[in-house]
Amino acid sequence: MKQTITLLLIGLMLNSIFYVSSAKAASLPDNADKQAKIAEKLKMELQKIGVGKESKVEVKLIDGTKISGYLSEINDEDFVVVSKNDDPNRIPYRHVRKAKGRYGYHHFAVSGTMLGILLGVLLLTTLSGNSNSNY
Repeated sequence: MKQTITLLLIGLMLNSIFYVSSAKAASLPDNADKQAKIAEKLKMELQKIGVGKESKVEVKLIDGTKISGYLSEINDEDFVVVSKNDDPNRIPYRHVRKAKGRYGYHHFAVSGTMLGILLGVLLLTTLSGNSNSNY
């Protein structure tokens, strides 16, 4: 009887060990899924920057190469960065370690300029309105 219970407990322990490890392996995303998610995120970020000569980007590849220029194309599998010497570089998303765009500074500068103009107009309107009514 003791031997049967011992064998049953050993069997249950082995079963739970193998079941847990197979469940962990099934729950972890494989490398292809992870790369696909990273590529999709990168593509969305590049689409925010946009395409054209004002869409500056700096890309660091997995092998350590740095490429900077403007975005001329954004495709499903890759994108094209045109460097200063008008050399187009077709870059697959899977080769990118890091990409940084300069679109944020441009929007900040435009909104800051618009805010300054608006405040200037309001100030001039307020000053011109007060000088006529008081005197």
